[in-house]
Amino acid sequence: SNLRGEYQEPAGNPELSGNLESSGDQKDSTAPETSEEQKTPEVQETQDENIFAKLPSQFTFSSGAGAWATTFELSPDGTFTGQYQDSDMGDAGPGYENGTVYISQFSGKFTEPQKVDDYSYTMKLDHLDVQGTAGEEYIEDNVRYIYSEAYGFDDADTFMIYLPGCPLKDLPEEFLSWTFIDRETCQTMPDGMYGIYNQGGKEGFIG
Repeated sequence: SNLRGEYQEPAGNPELSGNLESSGDQKDSTAPETSEEQKTPEVQETQDENIFAKLPSQFTFSSGAGAWATTFELSPDGTFTGQYQDSDMGDAGPGYENGTVYISQFSGKFTEPQKVDDYSYTMKLDHLDVQGTAGEEYIEDNVRYIYSEAYGFDDADTFMIYLPGCPLKDLPEEFLSWTFIDRETCQTMPDGMYGIYNQGGKEGFIG
């Protein structure tokens, strides 16, 4: 069926990513290469633009227990593709004896992050494309699949990036509640832990 096809086929993100990377390369090729004084601001600007390249490629939003999670793969150009899935094996019926799964496959792009301080950046959601129509369903292998919204992107507009070493006292409580950091022993974001926080939905992704 068409629904099944939409669910299985990934979004056309590689082509989009390629175009964006291509345009970025063209911009870099026009950078001035005369003196160190002129090159220094360009180097700093490039470092800021490439914060995505310093982040983990995968981020996950989850309660840490239960059957649901939203995970997305982040590219160095700010584009991403991901999936939300919530399984309810107890919600079964004729034709879907193996239960029900709520799914959402999506792709999108973040804007260029702006540095707030040494440990945090702010950015906007440029766009988000979700496959299927929420509420539509189909059955496959005795499982009922229901299209859902992309949980973690509720009321999405402004996002924060948090880097390892960020003082916990500077982080929103709503973000910390998704991190499972032991605040008895930690005062900063642990080494190797990165956060992306949806301020509108008060939802935190960890990478």
